[in-house]
Amino acid sequence: MGLPLEKPMLATRILVGIWLLLSASCERQKTNITTEDPWTAKPRAPESDPIVAKVGTASIHASDVKRQAEQTGTNARVALDALIDLEVLADRARTLNFAPNADTLRAQKKAMVDVYMKREFEPTLGIENIKDDELRPIYERARSFFVRPRGLRLYVMTFTAGPTFGRTFEESRSLMRDFHAALKAKKAWTVEELDELTASSRWVEKKIKVSKGLVQSPGSPFYGKPSEILMALTKVGEFSPVFENEGGLHIAMCMEIFEAKNISFELMRDEIRSTYFPRWKKERFLAHADKLAQKFGVTVNDQALSVLDEK
Repeated sequence: MGLPLEKPMLATRILVGIWLLLSASCERQKTNITTEDPWTAKPRAPESDPIVAKVGTASIHASDVKRQAEQTGTNARVALDALIDLEVLADRARTLNFAPNADTLRAQKKAMVDVYMKREFEPTLGIENIKDDELRPIYERARSFFVRPRGLRLYVMTFTAGPTFGRTFEESRSLMRDFHAALKAKKAWTVEELDELTASSRWVEKKIKVSKGLVQSPGSPFYGKPSEILMALTKVGEFSPVFENEGGLHIAMCMEIFEAKNISFELMRDEIRSTYFPRWKKERFLAHADKLAQKFGVTVNDQALSVLDEK
């Protein structure tokens, strides 16, 4: 019945369980036999919630043992021992008739809050209580993740042209012909090899421009014919033909392909609900607490509070 000395961590968990339940148990009179579950306020059914042990006139039911085991992470026997020790210690505390103090009052309030939360509030916080109207905005905010066209991640190499860049298109075409010939000298290129090539003094002096990792989808950022040329790439490592637009001459290598996705809200509903549930539950609790605070007229002395931080 006592706490095993060779298992200090187990003893600690049992003592924690004792103190968590102490204030609630101290309220029960010695001659009272529990007929209601204190967590649900529902009558106990002897056939489904039998008495497991008695300590004097106090009864310990199967549901009490199960709850204690779940809260402390122990098996039924250890949980029962903790509850028996609790009843014995609570009975001894009653006989000594201790005067209420800050610790016992705080423990009593905590026990009352726990019962209130489990009986009145938590039954309304099931995951099934999250409505579609709350989930759909989450889906819409992440819509680009669930619904998107086919896309490509590209390594784009450019020789700019036009009055803004101080080079004619004819000059840029000549540079691109030379650069294209250098690319064709190898059958395949890696990103690292392209980095090395474009960083060489020969091409740096020619002011080659590199856009590494640019994501192209139909019509953006390249549009019109250049977009069609790029979207025709089908393999990683494949090069596009050389193409022109108002900014100059370009050639691109495909680094990654993103296939089109079209995942509907209906398909994602359960996953979104499961992910959102912890945050939703916390938001409901805070809203409930704020509502109660307004009802009871909570006031805060900010000046006294700020002094505490200074100490």
